[in-house]
Amino acid sequence: MVWIDSGSDSPTWKKGNFVKLLAWLRNETYEETEEYLLGAYSHFTLIPADSLQLTFELKTEQAKRPLLPAEMLNEYCYRHPYLEAQRGIEERVQRAFQVGYSKNLKAITLPWFDKYGNLMNVKYRSIEGKQFWYAKGGHPIKNHLYGLDWVYKKASKTVYIVESEIDALTLWGAGFAAVAMGGSAFNDEQRKLMLKSPVEEFVVATDNDNVGRRIAKEITNSLNGYKVIKRMWMPEHIKDVNDMSRTELLDCAAKAQQNVLSFEIGKLNAEPP
Repeated sequence: MVWIDSGSDSPTWKKGNFVKLLAWLRNETYEETEEYLLGAYSHFTLIPADSLQLTFELKTEQAKRPLLPAEMLNEYCYRHPYLEAQRGIEERVQRAFQVGYSKNLKAITLPWFDKYGNLMNVKYRSIEGKQFWYAKGGHPIKNHLYGLDWVYKKASKTVYIVESEIDALTLWGAGFAAVAMGGSAFNDEQRKLMLKSPVEEFVVATDNDNVGRRIAKEITNSLNGYKVIKRMWMPEHIKDVNDMSRTELLDCAAKAQQNVLSFEIGKLNAEPP
């Protein structure tokens, strides 16, 4: 199966196979989508026992995926006005997080690093649409947290948890340490990274919608008892952290510092002020 978008100006998203299309829809790497499809739809075919042949297949330890070369970011040492003009991400913040721009792909580049500063992946964000995609051969971002390298550099004790990289950059620009999950999902690998981090308290600041509130409960239930958990509530007209003015952000952050959550079994007791 091959799809073609005749109206697209992007060489990356003009055409592709089904896996590529699903990777974009699921907001994950091509390799992650392949793994998902194999796990969800692979099946066994029953055949007569007489036709079976005994074979020996010795399993070997799967080789670790190599790191992406840091030099690949040299190609993206350009700046596009989109992030600062339309999303309010200051130049100093973009430089700190090595945000760049690909002229060929017409996309903002958002590098993902592990806690040691190794390049794990690069997320591309088109400036002509809402498409996201990832570097070929990159590590699955579901096993990492965006901004965690700076959390370790700063030995941050209080850290905000958000969904998108741009929300994390917004918080860093306002003086608050933050990590992003890279999407609307929270998994055990990310939980382990949070538990092993130097962070003493997390402020959950996921999107202000039903999905964001569901993720907030999952994170809080998962970390409750191990870390101090607080919740940042947003005004009804706000959709996410980046949607707030600096004044609104500072006000909500100040209120969040007083909002320690208490939980029964899976039930949120604290409500927005």
